[in-house]
Amino acid sequence: MRRKVTITLISLASVYLVLCLAMVFLQDLMLFPGVQRSSGDLELPAGVRIQELSLEDGTRYRTAVFDVAEPRGVLAYFVGNGEDLSSGVHWAANFGAYGLQTIVTEYPGYGKSGGVASYRSITAAAECSASVAATWSKDKSVPLFLAGHSLGTFSAVHAAAEGLGDRLLLVSPPTSIAASARSRYPFLPVNLLLRHPFDNLGKAGSVRIPTLIVHGDRDTIVPIAMGEKLAAAIPGAELIVARGEGHNSLQLHRRGPLGAAIEEHFFQ
Repeated sequence: MRRKVTITLISLASVYLVLCLAMVFLQDLMLFPGVQRSSGDLELPAGVRIQELSLEDGTRYRTAVFDVAEPRGVLAYFVGNGEDLSSGVHWAANFGAYGLQTIVTEYPGYGKSGGVASYRSITAAAECSASVAATWSKDKSVPLFLAGHSLGTFSAVHAAAEGLGDRLLLVSPPTSIAASARSRYPFLPVNLLLRHPFDNLGKAGSVRIPTLIVHGDRDTIVPIAMGEKLAAAIPGAELIVARGEGHNSLQLHRRGPLGAAIEEHFFQ
């Protein structure tokens, strides 16, 4: 009997160890699924162009830019973890319709951008793209806006916490990757296994610009409770609950159901 118990415990421990190792070695596939997308030739919407930027280590990555001769503002927009520039070009056109000169970042390792996707490389790209956008806003004497969806909110919050931007828009934001992972895998020592410390909540107190958070109440990927928690942590943040909407169904175009609220946030 004692031997059977010992064998059972060893088996359970082995399974648990395998699960921990899977978290260590497969987390990049889970966190950066867009790296696996096949990125062929881009179909550019009218007004959108591709611009390459370089990080300090020489890594070159792509951005989609929508130019506006006399913009109402400049926007640095950061996409979700399943997106490369094939969707980024459409986001550039989407926000260009608001009268914003827009730059959308393709993360290192995604699409045809160089490097490897990681916390460090994505944060470096966020700083670089936001810096370019800040230069444009200064040259054109218009405000600088920062925005992101899901994984992209970490880039937008990071740039805002560093003192960039005049207004911030967060769409379906997680509080942190660790919190998201714990909600899915409560039986694993997530904090010990994660290599990518994306953390919006930890930087929330350093955000000093007007912030609008949009979150669907049927979001099964990033629960709305995370958006609510961030809204409470960012000074003066406003939360809009999109009734009946999920993680990827939010309509952000100018004539959509959220367009008026987004426009008011940026230009009030």
